[in-house]
Amino acid sequence: MVDVVAPSLSLTHRSPGLTAIYNEIKGSRVNHVLDLGASSARSFNFFAQLSCKIRFENLTDVFARNSGDVLQKETLLEQLAHYIDDRKLKEHFDLVLAWDLFNYLDLAGVEWFTQKLSVLCGPNALIHSVRYLGANIPTHPQTFQIVNQYQVMISEVAETAPRHHASHDTARLLKLMPDFYLESTYLNFDGMIPGLMENVLRFQPQKTLSGRRQSSDELNNLDVSHVSPVHQRDLQPHISPALANVFGSITAAPTILDLGQKTRQNFDFLYSITQHIYAENLHQELQLQEKAGGEVHFKAHMLNFPAELRFDIILLWDTLNFLSPDIIEKLFDRLRPWLHENTVIHAIVYSGKEIPANPQQFFMRTPAALDVCPSGKKVATDPLTSSRLLKLMKTFRLEETFVFRPGMQRGIYEYLFRSQR
Repeated sequence: MVDVVAPSLSLTHRSPGLTAIYNEIKGSRVNHVLDLGASSARSFNFFAQLSCKIRFENLTDVFARNSGDVLQKETLLEQLAHYIDDRKLKEHFDLVLAWDLFNYLDLAGVEWFTQKLSVLCGPNALIHSVRYLGANIPTHPQTFQIVNQYQVMISEVAETAPRHHASHDTARLLKLMPDFYLESTYLNFDGMIPGLMENVLRFQPQKTLSGRRQSSDELNNLDVSHVSPVHQRDLQPHISPALANVFGSITAAPTILDLGQKTRQNFDFLYSITQHIYAENLHQELQLQEKAGGEVHFKAHMLNFPAELRFDIILLWDTLNFLSPDIIEKLFDRLRPWLHENTVIHAIVYSGKEIPANPQQFFMRTPAALDVCPSGKKVATDPLTSSRLLKLMKTFRLEETFVFRPGMQRGIYEYLFRSQR
């Protein structure tokens, strides 16, 4: 693991978690924000321009005052309770900035802390937190100031020392937070401080089924609203008869799971059809594990949906081309509880001697018309065929294959699979 380096003055951090939050709340009229860090004029002004009402509760001081001692847990929680007492904070908040506080609590403390926060959160409230991955971490919580929707400044950076509590892995934390759902995890994006991870969680008590709009996080430079003129020239039109088939046959608002790259244009299009949309950037989450040097697998928080939920449509895009057979098999095993007997899956599979080196970006203009932003090429060594896929998918049948249709890009096969319960 890489330890966070503590310079003497301040440090600028690219905050993709904050960007995702900004894009969700910027269209809202009024949001109530609870910042558990030190008060900051910059942070206040940032939220004021978004018509947000912000309240600061400086919990960092509770830890900083006792950073030289091993504070008794009961005393620490008693002091924290004074600041996050729901009898004093009578409003419900839409956003809570927890910053790096979880790093300074043991698991029981995290459980107690999130129970306190649950009382203060409104439905679908967002929680932003920072996790240090190294064995050495700052001696006490840092002071975070929001510069803009892309950057956070850490001022008066503390020295580092061995952590008092073992690093809490995400799966274990989420077991202690049953009313919270992990929306996004960010690590190793350009501009992020090495060894610092950001989590964005959503408050969903009893995992109620409310259509929750996925925020566009502006992390993908190929988002049409932010794409450079060079990338715009590279976009290639593609006609998708498979998607035309899927969206042309719906008679009611479907429940959709999008497992491709997050794209504002696609979400806007899908939300014109239904409010019941769930999304998870599957390839990105698995890549984070690979970059961290760990075993690539589905963690407890991944593909974890309300028990009563059933998907009508699952959009895989070209994700399967970049997963191992073992992961593909586990993917469909993981999805099975949220399928019904008529769930349809759309997948793009590449053929030919060369295939894209990474997942490509697909932008929906209509139910049938896409723009494709191509990635670099690599030599195809182990082609993914429909028969191989069916063996890995187990309880699916191949409903239809689309290839060489007018307007389709060469080398692209589109498959529609139908669930068989």
